[in-house]
Amino acid sequence: MIKIDINDSTLKKLVDYHTNYIKNTVSENWNQIKGKTVAQKAVSQDEMNTIKDALNRKLAKNNNSHSDNILLENIADICTTKNLRKYAIESEDLFPAATERYVNILLEIIGYRKFNKGDVSGQYNNGTAWNRHTFVQSLNVRVCPYCNRQYITSFYKNGDRKLTTADVDHYYPKTQYPLLSMNFFNMIPSCFICNSGLKGRKKLKLNDMTLNPFFDDSDSLFFQINNDELGELYSFRNSDIKISTIVNKAKSNESQKRAEKSIEIFYLPEIYNAHVEDARTIKENINHFSRYYFENVFQRNYQELFNDYEDFEKTIFHFNDLNDGDEPLVKFKKDIYRQLNIGSTTV
Repeated sequence: MIKIDINDSTLKKLVDYHTNYIKNTVSENWNQIKGKTVAQKAVSQDEMNTIKDALNRKLAKNNNSHSDNILLENIADICTTKNLRKYAIESEDLFPAATERYVNILLEIIGYRKFNKGDVSGQYNNGTAWNRHTFVQSLNVRVCPYCNRQYITSFYKNGDRKLTTADVDHYYPKTQYPLLSMNFFNMIPSCFICNSGLKGRKKLKLNDMTLNPFFDDSDSLFFQINNDELGELYSFRNSDIKISTIVNKAKSNESQKRAEKSIEIFYLPEIYNAHVEDARTIKENINHFSRYYFENVFQRNYQELFNDYEDFEKTIFHFNDLNDGDEPLVKFKKDIYRQLNIGSTTV
């Protein structure tokens, strides 16, 4: 898992854009939903009253409020709070009867479908609409933060009206926790494999959540290979390399639980064992391109190319100078390098 790293001033601007969008759209959605067809059936006034009553009962304690419509009164906080658990109320708990029907209506009111399609009225930057595409683009996430294996691409070509964007995973699944369907920190840009192929429609309880790239550190888990003995360490092609995903025991118990769940949900040991050759290459390069090789072989023939061994090493192991999210597999490569070249990634 790679943390989505945004400086405080930029994050505040983005959250402000999101807040304005929510304030501009959700009240309008609420006022227009009556009579609108949702899942092939028009929304009735009785359904609206049922939804309002259910939300007021559940949200009154959370917000110390007894207004006529607590959802609209607190919608900006619901959609921007970092305390996701505050509003992680399961759909069956909100609506014990006709759950699917009421959830579909609530999702229309909060408006993720419109956000996904770019049907918006809020403005982002230089007249650009604040929508799903601009949300993803503004976070500047190049590589899937869940697996660190896939580039996630986002572009818009206005002349041809062509748009492509990364998947957006709802950390708390939107049909299971509908109040969080438009929460800024609940929407994680991700690759298709992690979002749809692996996480899919799994139902996740509050104690079974994975690492959240907005809040959890990249070192919450790390990778290592099974070569611990010195003799095995340098027996490259003859050794059977196995890649393990390790939970960082220095983190809190809650963080460790989320890391374990990430390993399980995203099948990290299984998918990373497809990269055995990358680990083997790092091993071989550490052995071959040693300081001795640089000083006694390379410098004799190419002494003008590098000032010192450190410059030489940066070229061979260029990934050490990259941020974890700059390219696929950077964190994996750094972890293996540290284990082999320094001794251990255990923290």
